[in-house]
Amino acid sequence: MFLHFAIPARAAFFFALSGLLLQCSAPPAPPAPNQAPVAEAGADQQAALAQEVSIDGELSADPEGSSLSFAWRAAIENPVPIVFPETQPRFSFTPSVAGTYIFILTVSDGPLSSDPDSIRISVSSSGNQAPIAKAGPDIVVGANSTVPLSALASSDPDGDALTYQWAVLSSPAEVQLADPTAPQTSFTPIASGEYRLRLTVSDGELSATVEMSVLVRSSGNQAPVANAGPDQQVAVSTTVTLDGSLSIDPDAKDGAMLLYHWIVGTAPSGAVELSDSTAVQPTFIATETGNYIFGLEVSDGDLTSLLIDVVTVQVVERIFAEQNGMIEIPAGSFNMGSNIGSPDESPLHRVELDLYWIDKFEVTTGLYKACVDAGVCPEAAMTAGCNSGRDDRREHPINCVSWEQATTYCLWQAKRLPTEAEWERAARGEDGRTYAWGEDFPSAQLLNFNNNVGTTVPVGTYPLGVSFYGLHNMGGNVQEWTADYFATDYYAQSPEQNPQGPDSGTLRTGRGASWKLGVPLEVLTTTVRAAFVPNMLENSVGFRCASDMAPSP
Repeated sequence: MFLHFAIPARAAFFFALSGLLLQCSAPPAPPAPNQAPVAEAGADQQAALAQEVSIDGELSADPEGSSLSFAWRAAIENPVPIVFPETQPRFSFTPSVAGTYIFILTVSDGPLSSDPDSIRISVSSSGNQAPIAKAGPDIVVGANSTVPLSALASSDPDGDALTYQWAVLSSPAEVQLADPTAPQTSFTPIASGEYRLRLTVSDGELSATVEMSVLVRSSGNQAPVANAGPDQQVAVSTTVTLDGSLSIDPDAKDGAMLLYHWIVGTAPSGAVELSDSTAVQPTFIATETGNYIFGLEVSDGDLTSLLIDVVTVQVVERIFAEQNGMIEIPAGSFNMGSNIGSPDESPLHRVELDLYWIDKFEVTTGLYKACVDAGVCPEAAMTAGCNSGRDDRREHPINCVSWEQATTYCLWQAKRLPTEAEWERAARGEDGRTYAWGEDFPSAQLLNFNNNVGTTVPVGTYPLGVSFYGLHNMGGNVQEWTADYFATDYYAQSPEQNPQGPDSGTLRTGRGASWKLGVPLEVLTTTVRAAFVPNMLENSVGFRCASDMAPSP
């Protein structure tokens, strides 16, 4: 049986229209997903005490153009608490204490909040300028590569000594930095991906930061390593040979060649011409005195070295007579002591010395061992930090020796310990310099000091820190025994001609600085004196020898 019923005309029209709409209209597109806004706290600033500082987050933005709410907060490490409107886009404050102030901004469009952005305000107390942090460019390495990090390009406009702090911001796996407080450090990534790092440098009052990334590839070629050779000191008009032959390619096959690119950094006249900037060993003529600085990068045709290695060639007016490891100090006079140092350095007085010879380097562990093996010298101490008995420190200065042990060695060599006056002249030279190397501010390129390395280094490691006469390590590495007894007031009555120190006493005079010393900087000068107990065995004290006669060729 069928049922029949009638459809009113109005209803029929409705059904027809509905069917047409269903056939012709697509469903509305879903709304685009909301995107998080971006916070912009503004560029870092420098300011002086009592100077109003304005901070503006108005450059923050939302991709959809939505209105934003602002949330500022102050870092807990700020020098003093600051009261400010935390929900306003901009605010100002007047610092009353020097230091680095950090403010963090987060913005929100309602549903979503931004990642935080920060601004650093470096406030100086007396015209001090903030240091400049430089960690080098972002780098790409292959799997299992050791990644070198260097902050040596960082600087301080006022010449202040810097401290360094490396931090890992993000990484695909745990990172162990070799030394997070060293200007040069490294790490070996255990997983591929991007590693973000931050470098902070500080002059003790103000600081600066910079970030860098290291992209570790899962496999493949490893970047070569540039080695520009050791720093050099030469006489003016010398033809100098640079040497990049120690550069390496970790995964090079036999016969593979590196491509070399030498870069002229600075030169006394502003320009210098290399014989071939793509050669392994290019040459140039040192026509003027001063420092010539060159950089070297190498490539295996695919990857370029991660860091540009730098070499400095110091060109001096003359090189003094040198024979069998000793340097001749000509007869003459110089100003000894200081009126602005500690009381035992005064008064500044004129001293006349006969010609003498003095060791170019501190006596090494290997040389002292030869005296021990000959049955002449007693063994040096072997307590913590002592170099004796360590095959890896044969080129380090001998330390942990008494005054008598130092004297015995020098006599075995037909030499003697230098007098205090001889030591100072060899360090200070004819120009009355403040430091053995001159007037430049002490730095890790000039000497081993202030526990920067944490122990001694091989003699001659810092060729840029040589004295006027070309002696090495007269600032830093180890302090040195001299022949003289010590007396605080000796300078007041010392003779002008060849002073030998007091006739008697219980203490001996030590000169120079060591790897431990560096604060205050006055301990690094050519005039600083030390009073040593003769039988002490310190891991920061060594010696060099002197002689009235030229050594045998």
